[in-house]
Amino acid sequence: MGHRLLAEVNLVRAVLGAPPIGEIFVTRRAAELLAGDVLGPACGCGFGMTWIDNVPHLVLRVWDEQVTREVATALDTEYEEQLCEVRAPKAMDSFDVAAAFGFVFVDLDGSLLGWIDPADEDQSVWNLHLLPGKLYPPGHAPRGHNTFGRSAAD
Repeated sequence: MGHRLLAEVNLVRAVLGAPPIGEIFVTRRAAELLAGDVLGPACGCGFGMTWIDNVPHLVLRVWDEQVTREVATALDTEYEEQLCEVRAPKAMDSFDVAAAFGFVFVDLDGSLLGWIDPADEDQSVWNLHLLPGKLYPPGHAPRGHNTFGRSAAD
C-alpha cells in the first residue's frame, strides 16, 4: 500500500499542476504526526476530517468545485462539491489511522519509510506498508528472513 500512497499523492499533484515526487518527507516527530501534516505538503492541498454516517473520515480540501471534481475523478473517490472536500482514498485513510496512533516509520533524514495497521480480515495481524525502495524498519522484516539493509523491492 506504500506504492499506492505515493501514487495517490502524485495523482493529486498532477491535477494541481505540480511535478511528481519520489518520496514523502515528514516535518514532525513520528509520535506527533497527523496525516494532514504529512500529506498536505506532499499533495499541495489541505486535509481535514469530516463526519459521514457518524464516522470521521479524512478528506482533502481544495479551493473550488472544479478542482474538487478533478481530484475526486483522479482518485476515483467520493466528494462533496460545495464544501470542496474529497474523501481520502484507502491508502491515505490507512496512513491517517496509523499516524493517529504513532505507527509511522521515518528515517533520520525525515523521509517516510512506511506505516503499520491492522489487517482488515484479521485485526490481530498487522500489515507493514513500505514506500517504494524503502528499507524495512528494525524489527519489522518478514518472519524468517534476514533483510537488514534490504528494501521491500529486493
